[in-house]
Amino acid sequence: MMQTQLNTKEISLHKYTTTIRKLVIGTDLEKKQEACASEKTQKRHQVLWLQE
Repeated sequence: MMQTQLNTKEISLHKYTTTIRKLVIGTDLEKKQEACASEKTQKRHQVLWLQE
């Protein structure tokens, strides 16, 4: 059961990151913001993992 939960989390995380990447890749300006955004996203994910 734990394995299934983990896989589901990984899949939804992968879909989320893929979507973010598609949005971010657009222009050079967005690429400059990418580092900042991904850092915030990582922190948010850490919080989400801790809450569960």
